[in-house]
Amino acid sequence: MIKYLVQKQFFILVAIVVSFLGVFTIEAIAQQIPSYSNRFYYFYEVGNQIPLSDFALGSAEKIKDKDGNGLGFSWVIREGNKLKLELDLGYSRTVYKGQVEDGVEVTFEPQAGTDYEVLSSSKNVVYDFDLIFQNPYIGFNVVIDYFRIGGGRIIQSVEGDVTLYAENIEIAKAEYETKNQLYGQIGLDFVLEGLYFGAFLRAFEAPSLKITSCNEEALGKLVCSRIRGATGNRNLRSNSFGEGILQIGLMF
Repeated sequence: MIKYLVQKQFFILVAIVVSFLGVFTIEAIAQQIPSYSNRFYYFYEVGNQIPLSDFALGSAEKIKDKDGNGLGFSWVIREGNKLKLELDLGYSRTVYKGQVEDGVEVTFEPQAGTDYEVLSSSKNVVYDFDLIFQNPYIGFNVVIDYFRIGGGRIIQSVEGDVTLYAENIEIAKAEYETKNQLYGQIGLDFVLEGLYFGAFLRAFEAPSLKITSCNEEALGKLVCSRIRGATGNRNLRSNSFGEGILQIGLMF
C-alpha cells in the first residue's frame, strides 16, 4: 500500500514538472514567433490611364503611365481583438510621356490664305504627353485579418503639359490642375515569413483638364470653342476604382 502511494505521488510530481516544462516551452516558442503589425512597402500602380476623351475631340483612346510606383509606410495606432486602425502615408510618382494618335469627329476649318489649309482634310490628331504627377498621400486603414479598407487625401502636384498636333502643326496645348484629392482603397494582403504582399483597388478624384491655348487660325472658331469647352473635364477615375495597386514590403 505504501509502495503504491509512493508511486502515485511520484507520477503526480512528474506530471506537475512536465506540465510546468510544457508551459515554459510554449511561452518560449511564442516569444520567438515575431508579431508583425507595421509595414514598410513598395507599390506599383496598374492600369493608371488618362482617356483622350477629356479633350472632347471624339477620341476613345487612352494613354497609360510609363512609370507609376512609390514607397509607403503603415503604422498601427490602435489595435483591438479583431480590428486594427493604422496610419498610412507615402509617396508615388506617375509619369505620362509619349504620343498617341487617333481620329477626330470634327472638321477643321483653317483660315483661307494661311499655311494651315492642309488641315482642312486632316482627320487625325496626335496627343503628345509630357506629364509628371507627384502624389504624396496620408490616410487611415481598417484591418480585419487579411482584409484592408481605407482612404485619405493625395496632396497631388503636376509638372508638364499636353500638346496636340495635326499634320505636324500645333493646334492646342493643355495642362492638368491638381489639388488635395480624396482617395479610397480596398483590398487583400498576406504575410509570409515577415514579407508583406498586398493587392488593392483604388479610387480617387482625378485632376481637372485645363486648355491653355488653341490655334483658331488652324482650326476655326467653332472647333476651338469645343476644345476650350473641355476645360474642367475629369476622366471616369473620379467615379470608380481607376487603378490597381500591387504592394510588397517588410513587416515589423
